[in-house]
Amino acid sequence: MLNKKHIKETLVLAGPVALSQLGHISVGVVDTLMAGQIDKDALAAATVALSAFYPIFMLYMGFSYGFTPLISQADGEGDELKIARILKHALVLNIVVGLFLTAILCSCIYAIPYLKQPAHIVQPAIEFFAIIALSLVPVIIFQVFKQFIEGLGNTRQAMVVSILGNVVNIILILVLVYGWYGLPKLGLNGIAYATLIARVFMAVTMLLFFLFNKDYAHYRSAYKQIKIEWEQLVEVFKKSYPVGLQMSFEAGAFSLAAIFVGTFGTAQISAHQIALNLASVTYMIATGIAAAATVRVGFEYGRKEKTELQLAGRTAIILAVAFMSTTAVMFALLHKVLPSFYTGDLEVIHIAGLLLWMVAFFQLSDGVQVVSMGSLRGMGDVVIPSSVAFTAYWVLGLPLGWFLAFVVGWEVYGIWVGLTVGLVFASIVLLVRFLRKSKSVVFEEEA
Repeated sequence: MLNKKHIKETLVLAGPVALSQLGHISVGVVDTLMAGQIDKDALAAATVALSAFYPIFMLYMGFSYGFTPLISQADGEGDELKIARILKHALVLNIVVGLFLTAILCSCIYAIPYLKQPAHIVQPAIEFFAIIALSLVPVIIFQVFKQFIEGLGNTRQAMVVSILGNVVNIILILVLVYGWYGLPKLGLNGIAYATLIARVFMAVTMLLFFLFNKDYAHYRSAYKQIKIEWEQLVEVFKKSYPVGLQMSFEAGAFSLAAIFVGTFGTAQISAHQIALNLASVTYMIATGIAAAATVRVGFEYGRKEKTELQLAGRTAIILAVAFMSTTAVMFALLHKVLPSFYTGDLEVIHIAGLLLWMVAFFQLSDGVQVVSMGSLRGMGDVVIPSSVAFTAYWVLGLPLGWFLAFVVGWEVYGIWVGLTVGLVFASIVLLVRFLRKSKSVVFEEEA
């Protein structure tokens, strides 16, 4: 049963985290909006570049989420030294993994010409991708300290930095795309440069906040005394990589879907990107609720409070259902209006409007699966949920989408039906797993 205490505590955490998560995705939303204002070819080129970028980007993002429940569990135990130890080892791991993934991104530049996309958008896509790939480096710094601070239940700082970063991004896009104040008119590449600079700003701001805020002075002091231990690195890695894989499986499925759609022409890939862009906004708010669930479930897990743990997770899931039900109605009612903010091309608007009906349909499933995943993460359950994500998108969703698109002939709509089926499957399995696991949880000293 829900109570006001759990609702309030979840919303207090989820609100700022959701806005912070929106900070990341809003960069992509603004980039897509501005690319659409240039023309549909620019939007299609940006879509190809972002489709190649986001699986690796989300792999890192998920990896960075992995140590947050360790922080919240240690906070529930009241062990400040353990918190500082986790931070130091997570920082080392995130830098190593992040730089490795950046190298992979740079090598992906050579693969773009072989994706069978319309020939005239390939070179603009390569140039856009080459710039945006470098933005993963500042994201690494931002994410480590964001996840650390949020793991302690402090969510407003990252929200403020994310909002400021988006303001910087929007201003720079206007200046660089259109060549204001005597600067060269960079067009589509101006969007990529603006994103890179905005993410550097966010990384530096978050790092300075951690280094100079007095609330974290004792963690900084303990941090200096801790030596790197192989066993601790392995522990953090084991909790982090499944989350990274889970998010990459989902992002990779939607990115490969965009590559499939690109073979049908620029109008369909542009419409696909618009629908996906709009869906990502509500999804990121749901991930804010999921992040709150991770922190609250992890905290109660650290305190070994089984009943409170169950209530924390269930409250987050119900809040997600309520929110995503509202957005489902919004997408259904505004399916013709929302795409017109991105482009004036009537063909693109028509296709995107039809895709938004499917976005409306899977809103509930999207919210349930991501919050159930977050709740399980708070309990340290990361490996099985990752395998569920792989099955949902790569065994079920994508093959079905490919069959419907290329064999049945539904084209972009077939791709989206397949992905929707995958989302519904993931939501059911993950919800059932959380409900069962939270009832049967056994704490370490009880095992």
